[in-house]
Amino acid sequence: MSGLALGMAALAVSAPVFGAEIGRWAGEHVLGTSFDVQLRGGGEGQATVSAMAALDEVRRLDCVLSTWREDSEISLLQREGERVVSPDLFAVLAECAAWRARTGGAFDVVRGLPPGEEGLRLDHRTRMVSLASGARLDIDALAKGYVIDRAFDAALRASPQTRALLLNIGGDMRAWTAPDTPAWRIAIADPKAPFENAAPLQTMALRTGGLAVSGAGHRSARAPIRDPRTGEIANVALAAASAPTAMQADALATSLAVLGAHDGRALVARLQGAAGLLIGAGGSAHSFGAWQTQSAQVCQAIANGNALKVSFEIPVHAGGNYERPYVAVWITDEARNHVRTLLILGPQPRWRETNYIFWRRVERMDASAVADIARPTRAPGRYEVLWDGLNEAGERAPSGRYMVNIEASREHGGHSFVSAPLDLGAEGVSITTEPSQELGQARIQYGPGS
Repeated sequence: MSGLALGMAALAVSAPVFGAEIGRWAGEHVLGTSFDVQLRGGGEGQATVSAMAALDEVRRLDCVLSTWREDSEISLLQREGERVVSPDLFAVLAECAAWRARTGGAFDVVRGLPPGEEGLRLDHRTRMVSLASGARLDIDALAKGYVIDRAFDAALRASPQTRALLLNIGGDMRAWTAPDTPAWRIAIADPKAPFENAAPLQTMALRTGGLAVSGAGHRSARAPIRDPRTGEIANVALAAASAPTAMQADALATSLAVLGAHDGRALVARLQGAAGLLIGAGGSAHSFGAWQTQSAQVCQAIANGNALKVSFEIPVHAGGNYERPYVAVWITDEARNHVRTLLILGPQPRWRETNYIFWRRVERMDASAVADIARPTRAPGRYEVLWDGLNEAGERAPSGRYMVNIEASREHGGHSFVSAPLDLGAEGVSITTEPSQELGQARIQYGPGS
């Protein structure tokens, strides 16, 4: 991975519906993750202009803040141990120091020293930064939010006629809406849900400010969060935070994960405009400040008590020009009439046409219906999808024969399509398909407890 290392990407986003043109630009390989700009009031052309302005700022700051690049400014600081740094790097390190003091050491970016030992010295007059011998810096828990804030400002400047703007990098985000425009609808994924299309844990409205998530997750977390004061693993499944800026939300989410419910509540109370959500490893839930959400209904099993689970693999392809594939999973009846779209993976709407079977039979007929469930494909690996037995209208599908369809295509790559029959009302079935160029082995299971 190049660029800033990233934490859990647990947020899904849909644009506000307000009878005006919605523009979106999405991509991959930005700070090693997905990148998404959505706006209201300018359409795709304005979204592209905003995205390019934001990307220019991301690239500039990647040269300053990336611990994954040997030529970045922070890497030079770590090799030299002492250095006068740029305003951007000093601003990030000063905020890191402030959060360390604010949390009593629960937030600390210095690694390689005994727990609790201070290893960072800052001279605010000269911008001189000094590291203790053996110390190294891991600033990702705050620097990502700083990058999002600066990129968001650039995107907003590039689109002055926009009525709503949202920038999402790897699941952390910054939002703004005009007073007469609805808030952005955000879905916070359930960290315990094993299925890619599982209902979200909560939904919330975000009008302005930043939102960030930390925690274990089920695919995208790099490593468990540790308490820097003790070295112990934090007992948390998910910590989410909202704040006036993405940087504040980023640091607060990490701090809540370490501090726990009691001290986390006290921290949020001291921060103006902040709120938080903490889900313990055992499932206990605590909200702090003005955390406003609505619970989401979890998928229900189909009427006869059986369930359908579809699992498939995105294989690893060697080579520097690798692009993640675009994947669609959907259900049709025996006559190939569309019943339900279960999953779409892939960031750029224009490239999803490369899944030409799904595009021809489903998406071009109702592009708006699938937009809200589209999201970036994550890394190669195993994916699982659950069908609750309902059609797109929310009605129970009757017993009979259906087809489970999986399609994958990749820019600079190939195309694969799998279709397998399923009899709803049967005792149970298990089907395994052969691997193909863009899909590894797929397994379709139907029956009790599938």
